[in-house]
Amino acid sequence: MASPRLQYYDPKGIVQYAGSTDLNTFTLRNRSLGYGEVDKGQYTKSYPTAFIHGAAMLVPKSILQEVGLMEERFFLYYEEYDWCARIKAKGFEVRYCGESLVYHKESMSVGKSSPLKIYYMTRNRIWFALRNVPIYKRWITLLFLYGAALPKQLLQFILQKRWDLFRAAWHGALFKTSEYENRNRGTADI
Repeated sequence: MASPRLQYYDPKGIVQYAGSTDLNTFTLRNRSLGYGEVDKGQYTKSYPTAFIHGAAMLVPKSILQEVGLMEERFFLYYEEYDWCARIKAKGFEVRYCGESLVYHKESMSVGKSSPLKIYYMTRNRIWFALRNVPIYKRWITLLFLYGAALPKQLLQFILQKRWDLFRAAWHGALFKTSEYENRNRGTADI
């Protein structure tokens, strides 16, 4: 599977993705190579990468037939990480293709700071851990996510008086599905 070089649609000429580092086992965070840099042609080569970017990718039909499609219950966020983990577990390579360029209108589908985005980012980060982190490391990852990352995020939303985002993060952490998965699925303006 492969992903091209991504530039932001606006502002032009700024790299969003040129490959990625692996996820930190405990924080489940990583870094997109080139992120925020002015594109001067420094990422026009191809090389193996930890993950593709969900905004643009190519996957051979044979891999789809062997591994299957993305897990649709992720819906938004971490779905491509989960898919890459499954594909790499089958021995396939994930590559960045710097010769290709795609312009990405980021967060156009859900907004940059919407309850829908916060819900799925929170829920799916935890769900990714449950599905993909080795069991002997999983408890440390979950301790970090619930004991440090979630409280920090909730405090931030309290200080911003963003009760809608607080509620979304809380519901995501508890895997409460009725409100967000039933009402908000496919809604971009919340």
